[in-house]
Amino acid sequence: MIAVDIAKTIAAVLSILVLIILSNKFVSMLTRALVGQIGSDTIFILLGLRCISIGIGFLPPAVFAAVLMVLGRMYRDSEMAALAAGGVGIARIYRYVLIVVAPLSLCALWLALSVQPWSMRQANELLLEAMQTMHLRLVTPGKFNEYRKGDLVFYIEEIDSNHILHNVFVHNRHHGKDAVIVAQRGRLKDLPGGQYIVLEEGTRYDGKPGSADYEITRFDEYGVRVNDSPVSTTYVPPDAKPTGDLLRSNQPADVAEFYNRLSIPFGMLILAVLAIPLSRLAPRGGVYGSLLIAFLMYVVYENLLKISHGWLAKSTLPLWMGDWWVYLIMLTITLILLARLLGISWMIDVITGNAGAKWGLVEKRSTK
Repeated sequence: MIAVDIAKTIAAVLSILVLIILSNKFVSMLTRALVGQIGSDTIFILLGLRCISIGIGFLPPAVFAAVLMVLGRMYRDSEMAALAAGGVGIARIYRYVLIVVAPLSLCALWLALSVQPWSMRQANELLLEAMQTMHLRLVTPGKFNEYRKGDLVFYIEEIDSNHILHNVFVHNRHHGKDAVIVAQRGRLKDLPGGQYIVLEEGTRYDGKPGSADYEITRFDEYGVRVNDSPVSTTYVPPDAKPTGDLLRSNQPADVAEFYNRLSIPFGMLILAVLAIPLSRLAPRGGVYGSLLIAFLMYVVYENLLKISHGWLAKSTLPLWMGDWWVYLIMLTITLILLARLLGISWMIDVITGNAGAKWGLVEKRSTK
């Protein structure tokens, strides 16, 4: 029954956390869509990919909160006292919790190493494509569109589904000279000097307004620079790299990202183990006991992980150390809490090996 309640609570807490974060992401994406940075047709695809990434990343806090809430309610309703009177020791409680958390951690390991970087990669590719076509979304067919404070003016009759511009008129003022360009087709393209509109099969008229001295040039292909900064297509952030690439890399940022992915399944186990004694610390402290203390513990844990990843990325820590020192600190805190819950004599019995029968770590068998 405890395992079922924990599983249901994990699903509920995770859904709430994902919805809260996604609502903020949705507002941010709408703002970017309004200014033309991303297309309206990609918003829900990006939200779906972000939902996958956010859901995987929030598994550890969801497990931590679920175990605290379920066990805290059981302590408040005296169900744990009834279980203890029936011979259910601390080992049985850990078994019920790990029945849910251990398989979920194995699943989270696969999700963190494979699915999450895939979703980040897909989202980055969509954003890159959106940035490459951003200037096209700012162009309104059938109207004059100004760039560079009026020095560059476009008129485009039509933009088809393949982002090809048809019947293009361009007025370009450069170093006091004016050029009028007319072309049948055009397209947006990234070149080493910046972002260009590449026109095809057109004519260029160069000269000064009011003067009869004009130069007419016909061309098959001609580029007009729109933006000085081309969109980078080569950089892949560490969180979007496949896990295999991270394992083959010796870059500190890649190693830090690998440990960051491992922190999801390991964090679920560590936080679940910590939540069991923590839920018993303050049985009269409210509906769910010591949630405030638990929240502070989680904040400390998350900040230690961020510090560890930052040190790894800057090579302050040796790469082999990873996040293991953080997990060791949390396990030490768990043992201290268990000693406070069960008494200092429990620690002595654990050291001497007599804790099994005395504290319920090993169930007693009745003999006739």
